[in-house]
Amino acid sequence: LEFWKRQESTTALLWGMSDFEKLEQDRPEYQGDIVKSHIDGSEMVYFPEKKLARLQFFSRTVVTTFIMIVVCVVAAIYVLRFSLQQSADTNPFASGVASVMNAVQIQVFNMIYQKTVIFLTENENHRTDTLYEDSMIVKLFLFQFVNSYSSFFFLGFIATYLPKPNGSTEDQVGQCAAANCMEPMAINLAIIFGTRLVVTNFLDMLLPYMSYKKKLKEETEGVAEDVVLTPAEKDYLLVVYQPMIENISSYADTAIQFGYTMLFCTALPLATFLSLVNN
Repeated sequence: LEFWKRQESTTALLWGMSDFEKLEQDRPEYQGDIVKSHIDGSEMVYFPEKKLARLQFFSRTVVTTFIMIVVCVVAAIYVLRFSLQQSADTNPFASGVASVMNAVQIQVFNMIYQKTVIFLTENENHRTDTLYEDSMIVKLFLFQFVNSYSSFFFLGFIATYLPKPNGSTEDQVGQCAAANCMEPMAINLAIIFGTRLVVTNFLDMLLPYMSYKKKLKEETEGVAEDVVLTPAEKDYLLVVYQPMIENISSYADTAIQFGYTMLFCTALPLATFLSLVNN
């Protein structure tokens, strides 16, 4: 850690980024009252700290609510899994059904929360890009950690100590439906991690391509086929790219994927290979 701090300071000095945050310019979206600076008398934009605190409290309340909803949904999924384990007809499919539902829950909540976190961060009216990014990163990683890993922590640390469902064999442990919880965790990881890779690649590659083709068809309707589009016209057809938000989302996705690989790879070693192929 100390070596990294020295390396960071050296790189910042070489790139002329020392004290960058102190000299950072205000965001164009930053709003407030125009007042005179107490230091040099120049005009500056001032946003009351009490109002900022109220906006941040609102954001924390929304994020906490989302996290509690996720915990409740995951708990409901495993209550359903327990009820399926009670019957001999549905017991073999209980783990698979729960994992599929978990995979859907993770993707749906991620999509909803992605829009929400952008709104909340914009609403907080941060003065600089660094403050904006830090706020978004905390919200995004905190929620995605709970949303992505809660089912695995349940299987790894809680399911073992819960009472067995009716009809369980003597060698089954708790609500694992197996001799240990590694088997249902492997099923869970295979379905959730596999679904995440498919959905992420679809959103990153196929969706922009489909959007480009759709917009190309709409914009060139009635135009002769031999007309060659200029580079500016081709750029206009591309999907709008937001560097800050897209980069943060990409890093968050990579971090969550790394967590799947490192935290739970003992249950499914194949996950490390899938992660390597995906990247």
